[in-house]
Amino acid sequence: MKGFLWFVLAIAVFLISPATKGQVLFVAAMDSAEETPPTVSRGQGTAWAVLSADMSTLTYSVTYAHLDTTFSAGHFHVGSAGVAGPVVFPLTFSGNTARGTWSSIPDSILRALLQGRLYVNVHSKLHPAGEIRGQFRKISGAGFTISLSDSQETPPTGTGATGTGWAWLDTTGHIRYRVTIAGLSDTLSGAHFHTGAPGVAGPVVHPVTFSDSTSRDTAAVFADTLLIKMLKGGVYFNVHSKAHPGGEIRGQLVEATGLH
Repeated sequence: MKGFLWFVLAIAVFLISPATKGQVLFVAAMDSAEETPPTVSRGQGTAWAVLSADMSTLTYSVTYAHLDTTFSAGHFHVGSAGVAGPVVFPLTFSGNTARGTWSSIPDSILRALLQGRLYVNVHSKLHPAGEIRGQFRKISGAGFTISLSDSQETPPTGTGATGTGWAWLDTTGHIRYRVTIAGLSDTLSGAHFHTGAPGVAGPVVHPVTFSDSTSRDTAAVFADTLLIKMLKGGVYFNVHSKAHPGGEIRGQLVEATGLH
């Protein structure tokens, strides 16, 4: 299976979409242990950032959950792991999620990002210097972004819940993923990967286990046929609640590193 998979990926390199050619995916797993000094908090978060092919624009999504006290701010900072650094870009949150684009990135920030010195920090009333933090790291190979919303459900649920996640194919042929969700209207009842194009409900292909509001960097084995569907945009992540057993929020896996 692995031989066939890597053959397909090699062929896919020649089918790069002009819209994604040369993009680079960076991901971050946010928690209290990453802070300097570490905080005592059960807060968790997930973030991704996609650097454009011309290295001038950073598109991002960040979701946090379960802060110990009231959220106060969120930013990108420059600093190596274990080092507190200055704010370089403010994030605007709607609920627990910030999504947007940072245009005309300075060369100094680009250098920091590529060197692993850019991190995302979420501050709270009790922890004004930061309650949870995550260092951005570059993903090699096929990487996917996940932006979960109520509007992507079929039909839309209108609950306002959100989420951020990422997935990537590692060198062993496993899919590694992490997702954080926030604002569900009712108790979480399940989460899965499904097959289906945007706007189309499809069958479950892999179950996902959450601890509180985050499914932490987990590895899964997907069949070759499923991996090909992922590369073609035919897989989505669905989160179910008691009030919405068919799914309350959903996010399509979007290939972000140039394979199409």
